[in-house]
Amino acid sequence: MNDHNLTNKQFLFSEHYIQTSNATLSARLAGYSGKDDAAFASIGSRLLRNAKVRDYLADRYKEFAMSSDEVLMRLANIARASLADYCDESGTIDWKKVAKDSYALKSVKKGSKLEFESKLRALELIGKSQSMFTDKLEVEGGDKPITIRVEYSNDYTPPATSDTEGGYRQQRAAQRTSEREALGEDTSRD
Repeated sequence: MNDHNLTNKQFLFSEHYIQTSNATLSARLAGYSGKDDAAFASIGSRLLRNAKVRDYLADRYKEFAMSSDEVLMRLANIARASLADYCDESGTIDWKKVAKDSYALKSVKKGSKLEFESKLRALELIGKSQSMFTDKLEVEGGDKPITIRVEYSNDYTPPATSDTEGGYRQQRAAQRTSEREALGEDTSRD
């Protein structure tokens, strides 16, 4: 039946636990005897500490786990998703397409509305996975690299003087020009 030498009830418990993530319910559905939820909770807790059950669950979860490439692919699909992906040629929502591929959707209200997952959040997660946004800088020139730690606070208010804002804009423009030059792009219009 299985490579982990589980009893029939342990196997059923494990399969129900994979579906529900609820040890109490899984113990009940697997056919264990108990007079109330406290008894089933105790049985479920004991089963989750059982080495054979833990190993079986770990192996089963590996079957469902996504690779990092699959996660990035799904995030990219969320970032690129559009209403046209879920409509037929006439512009009407094609519910078969919605049912087939809905992970880019946050909510679906049949007959009227599709709400998409946040494209910005998907792009942010992709950027973080590619180390596009870093808060660590290495400064050379000494014997050892210097690490600067940046802490963010929700109560920070930037200065509102036009002189500071202008200086910042000039710095960003110079930084963008420098980045474009490093990439070999034309900067003559800057």
